[in-house]
Amino acid sequence: MVSIGDFDFPEDRLYSRDHIWVKVEDEGGKIAAMGIDAMGYSIAGQISIIRVKKGGKPAIKGKTFGTMESGKGVVALKSPISGVITDINPLIDQKRYASLIEQPFENWLVKIQYEDAGELAQLIKGVAEISKWAKEELSKMKK
Repeated sequence: MVSIGDFDFPEDRLYSRDHIWVKVEDEGGKIAAMGIDAMGYSIAGQISIIRVKKGGKPAIKGKTFGTMESGKGVVALKSPISGVITDINPLIDQKRYASLIEQPFENWLVKIQYEDAGELAQLIKGVAEISKWAKEELSKMKK
């Protein structure tokens, strides 16, 4: 676990600069869960709604797979990897956003069958990379 400020970042996840985490759940089947890290939720503020694409829809690296609305505006949720969405967390349909926010690493947003394992290698990983990135993000929050 990497702890920066009030935020924890599990080392078993990969991170995008947009605060989307990825956890490979089935390497052979190329299935990964994606969610928002605690710092991402904190930056967004009070969440009023989260929308994601439906199962069977494509997720394209760098493109929006959903949106998150808060008092600060609408945030595009950009996919850090490409593939097809296979599952959506039922908490989203139930509008139980507090559960997602309170346990950001236990509660994924979508599961995706990814196409290119090479895209995973481009994400932030390991103690050194996660620490450097999270410290930079924390300093931006304090400005």
